Amino acid sequence: MKALLVPACLLALSGEAAAQLGGTIEKIDRSVTRAAGDATVIAGAGIGVATLPYRDLDDPTRVFPLPVISFESGRYRLVGKTASARLADYEALSFDAVADIRFLNFDEDDSPYLRGMDDRDGTLELGGRLSAELGPVELWVTGLADALSRHGGYEISAQAQVELSNWRPLSVRPNAGLRYQSSSLTDYYFGVDRDEALAVNCITGDCGEIFRPAYEVDDAVLPFVGISARQAFSYKIAAFAQASYEFLPDTIADSPIVEDEGRFTVFGGLVYIFGDAGRRMEQGR
Repeated sequence: MKALLVPACLLALSGEAAAQLGGTIEKIDRSVTRAAGDATVIAGAGIGVATLPYRDLDDPTRVFPLPVISFESGRYRLVGKTASARLADYEALSFDAVADIRFLNFDEDDSPYLRGMDDRDGTLELGGRLSAELGPVELWVTGLADALSRHGGYEISAQAQVELSNWRPLSVRPNAGLRYQSSSLTDYYFGVDRDEALAVNCITGDCGEIFRPAYEVDDAVLPFVGISARQAFSYKIAAFAQASYEFLPDTIADSPIVEDEGRFTVFGGLVYIFGDAGRRMEQGR
């Protein structure tokens, strides 16, 4: 009998906590709906996992919490780290101004092969995106340039995505594309300047010396593939997941500070859809 009492108590507590949580979410929902009006507001959280291609990293796989925020009102949209404003529409074509954050970075103490190098930082990039919808296929061409003069370069990408599921609660979308990155961008994150070309003593193990010759990275084309999925449990709650792999060309993979030939990213979590946005999206409005 005692073995049954503990689970029963826990169930009672969890039920009470769930009721309190539900009431709190409803109050927040009403407040957000009043403030946002007809805007679509989605918020949630998840977990992200990303690999970095640099040599001998203490932690080559980074696991990080992932806040999720999406806001769409008229021609303005904010999804995660990307903000956009619709400037023009013509039938199936549209053009947006885009602001995006590049999170790629490293610190010189992340690896013995990076010791003595200047830290590399992420940056804000600005540009535009041309998109087209052809039935279940979506196409994008995006151009972005460094707005903070960190790498001083630019990227032009082309991507295609297809909707595989016609069942509205479940969305599955594989995608593939190419990124062209200027030499200023690739050399900033993967190159070794002449004043950084030093021999670094190996801290642990019997490995003698690690040499890091100067290396200049050319402009590069990076193919990538990915897939995203969303499962709606109701008009209010949905789960999401996304995975992608980016292939590094030889000019990057041959760098003395790089050991992998690609980068893998995956993340997933739960989101809550405020107001009646979920019902409007279901009805296609």
